[in-house]
Amino acid sequence: TLTKEMKDNSGHQIPVDGKSLTEMLHQKGINCRYIGRLAQLAQEEEAKDRQAEKTIQSEKNAKLPRRIMPLCWLEMLECEMVARAAKHVIDRYLTENGGVAATQPAQTIASFLSALMSSGEESAAETEVRTGKQNRDSPDEDALNALTLSGVGGNGDAVPPHVRSRSEVWEDIEQEVGRRFRYVLTLYNRSTQNSKDEASSRALFIP
Repeated sequence: TLTKEMKDNSGHQIPVDGKSLTEMLHQKGINCRYIGRLAQLAQEEEAKDRQAEKTIQSEKNAKLPRRIMPLCWLEMLECEMVARAAKHVIDRYLTENGGVAATQPAQTIASFLSALMSSGEESAAETEVRTGKQNRDSPDEDALNALTLSGVGGNGDAVPPHVRSRSEVWEDIEQEVGRRFRYVLTLYNRSTQNSKDEASSRALFIP
């Protein structure tokens, strides 16, 4: 199986991005909807490796397996699921309510990417510090007026798009992952309050 090949490194090829992962799955006749199942199998192999390591530490005559499951395999699988789910979630945000957000996509896309790439919600104290710094660094009113174009943008009576919080965005992404891949994320959107949280530190492309 593919999981055994990854652990044994028999193919001498581990994908490094979503494109190479998709190409490898297609070459082996595996539909991408089974990425969740592959991730579950990778978790099981990692659990066996951790148990074997504990056995080595407690028993003198125990033998460590020759091959272990590369941690990057599960990381790549979860990253691909998050990317695919995020694509569908942002598409839904832009087309809901008759496509109101699509007429002014900048705010929706910026808030979505901020939620996707951030490590947690901003606290009230952090918000106060940030806004205070922005106020000090912002240009004066005369400078802003000089950059403002009059009579551009209509009457401004469009319904503003709904801006979602980080928790709302990740809830939608996790639901999409569950619906499409029958999988529960273990590396992404985990609490980072504990510096010893190994799972959160393994999430690719996330601070």
